[in-house]
Amino acid sequence: MAGADKLEVLKTAGQNGGLRFDKEINVEFKQDGTVEIAERQGWGWKSPVSYDLDSYNGVLSSSKTVHVQGTLKGKVTLHSEEKVEIMGDLVYANDPRKNPNSTDMLGIVSEGD
Repeated sequence: MAGADKLEVLKTAGQNGGLRFDKEINVEFKQDGTVEIAERQGWGWKSPVSYDLDSYNGVLSSSKTVHVQGTLKGKVTLHSEEKVEIMGDLVYANDPRKNPNSTDMLGIVSEGD
């Protein structure tokens, strides 16, 4: 499968069972397995909305820039058609380097920077 086809798979997975946005977003992973996502609105941000990661297929995708930080509990592939900016600490709730039974995992895919 060509690279462009794999990116389409991510976009489609975000739309079908994942979380897909067409705006710049600010993502903050929470240690309890949720994620708070705020969408860009003009010069500021809308109030964040909380999502339970267990209720989605693990793909979080945006056609715009994604800003991310926090403590991840679960498995997520984070995708941006523009760029991903890590804004602060980005750690696992249960670090797989310390606990081989951890299921926490983060993949970051950026089509830009």
